[in-house]
Amino acid sequence: MSFSPDPAEGKRVYDLDREYVFHSWSAQGALNPMCIAATEGSYVWDYDGNKWLDFSSQLVNVNIGHQHPKVVAAIQEQAAKISTIAPQHANDKRGEAAQRIVELAGPNMAKVFFTNGGADAVENAIRMARIHTHKHKVLSTYRSYHGNTGAAITATGDPRRWPNEYASQHVHFFGPYPYRSPFWSDSPEQETERALQHLEQVIQFEGPNTVGAIILESVVGTAGILVPPPGYLEGVRALADKYEIVWIADETMSGFARTGKWFAFQNWAGPARSDRVRQGIELRLRARRWRGHLGRHREDRSTIASSPAALPTPAIRLPRPPSLRPSMR
Repeated sequence: MSFSPDPAEGKRVYDLDREYVFHSWSAQGALNPMCIAATEGSYVWDYDGNKWLDFSSQLVNVNIGHQHPKVVAAIQEQAAKISTIAPQHANDKRGEAAQRIVELAGPNMAKVFFTNGGADAVENAIRMARIHTHKHKVLSTYRSYHGNTGAAITATGDPRRWPNEYASQHVHFFGPYPYRSPFWSDSPEQETERALQHLEQVIQFEGPNTVGAIILESVVGTAGILVPPPGYLEGVRALADKYEIVWIADETMSGFARTGKWFAFQNWAGPARSDRVRQGIELRLRARRWRGHLGRHREDRSTIASSPAALPTPAIRLPRPPSLRPSMR
């Protein structure tokens, strides 16, 4: 791309940021943010003209690259037609995107609930699970991150949770981690067996009639890119069915072909179906899909709308995933 360095503008941008912008999860006084002047494909440029490879896809969400021409054209076209619409109205792009997501998610999925962000999706999934099951506790692993809002950060396992635990009725447990096994296992299969025994014991001691949801990252992201050992997600599915618990699959970082399947839980066979899947789509659109019985339960409930300008992306680009797609191209 054609880009001219402008260090003076870079200093102005930096000074504006340091004077007025409050950054998340950061000691504000210690920040020295990179100032981004332009983006294209897999690269970003700073104001000094340095070209950087965006290995992280920003927040693991620009998985088709920056400024994709089809995405730009779709946004421009939709913005000239309808840029936003209230929740009570139907819209072609919203309906088309929901249909395609449901079809990709599998035959047991029914509807899509569009939200404003990943944490928002978790909050609504937890709320729906509690309403549907009439049970209040939510189980999640210690090595996890689910967002920075009330219930989402309390469901999170990493230390960012500690000063922010204001939501209630959350219980944490140990997930499988063969490399540093908390269960002293000597094989992935044994790790699965012992991790599932541990989870069932937690459910039993917390009271199955009080546990409404288990929320898991299908592939743990921020806490270390931890791929579940064989059989673990299938085992979670079996426990959820046994104790009538909703399984929420958090796939903001692993959904939409990042693991070679459209959704990460699909890598571990059909029986490992989730009740709800939170996933990330290009442009940081967030959606929540849920199974048929949960969708019917929600028929008389209200929802929030998604912006039509954000919807052309999933509506225009849902090809067959390759056997393995990295998070950055």
